[in-house]
Amino acid sequence: MRAALAGVLGRLTADWQRLPAARRRLAVYAIAIIGGGFFMWFLQTLDHTHTALRRSMPALRAQAALLEQRAVEFTQLRARPPLASATVDLRALVQTELNAAGLAAQADGLEVLEGGRVRVALATVAFADWLSLLERLQSQQVLVEACSVQTLAMRGRVQASATLTLARRR
Repeated sequence: MRAALAGVLGRLTADWQRLPAARRRLAVYAIAIIGGGFFMWFLQTLDHTHTALRRSMPALRAQAALLEQRAVEFTQLRARPPLASATVDLRALVQTELNAAGLAAQADGLEVLEGGRVRVALATVAFADWLSLLERLQSQQVLVEACSVQTLAMRGRVQASATLTLARRR
């Protein structure tokens, strides 16, 4: 293999030496121009790719942040207790949460609706307490189908009602 390569290289060197000096210079210039052209094309392609990557970085960072946020949410959802079964009495669950929140005395009514839904109404309640109650119910896999909140003359107090249902596994 080396001998064959050495033979080819020797023939090329001999042919190069037989060329007139003007043609050798012309060949060197042509090789330099073609090489320079390829080098400039390479640099231009590299610059174009770099610019495109730089432009896409903010979008990629936003997507990465969203993916991380969704991974955290997924972990939180997996840590939640299993969905409530159909045997759970929603009215009793809501009553228990009202008692635990200290809002049972303020409840105007707790009525069972068709389809296993429950409607709870509070004549006057602190808005923060209402939100806390809804969060506690949601942690128990209770969904809010409809909600109505009206402000009262007393600061921070509202009249609130909600229609609640149990979350179902799909």
